[in-house]
Amino acid sequence: MQLIIFLVEVIAVYAFLEYDALSHKFNNFKLLEERNISYSSDNHIEHILILNHISNSKKIALWNNSPIKNELLTYFPNLHLMSETINRKVVDDSDFKDRLISNLEYLHGEYLSQNINIEEYREKIQNPDPSLPAF
Repeated sequence: MQLIIFLVEVIAVYAFLEYDALSHKFNNFKLLEERNISYSSDNHIEHILILNHISNSKKIALWNNSPIKNELLTYFPNLHLMSETINRKVVDDSDFKDRLISNLEYLHGEYLSQNINIEEYREKIQNPDPSLPAF
């Protein structure tokens, strides 16, 4: 009987050590993954652009290469749908998302006041200029 208890204890200690080692490897992998995050998430329903804790220049670069920007352009020139796309699919801890929407509104106003034509409007949405009033 003592032999059985001893073997159970040995198996339990071994299992605990293996679990601890795997847990440590998993935590290291998770830290590495967080450092190498691509700033986006695909949850199999929609693509989300995560722009927390990065510089504005990096945010603009990520935005320019994002599939969300391409999706936004499918709603062109509907300002409401384009703004709603940004609101739903961009996560940002600064004012970048608000400035991006302000940029859209500014360009839409320029288009409506006929200061730019539709081609210029689309081109300026495709390539946001950081010197615009919204940026």
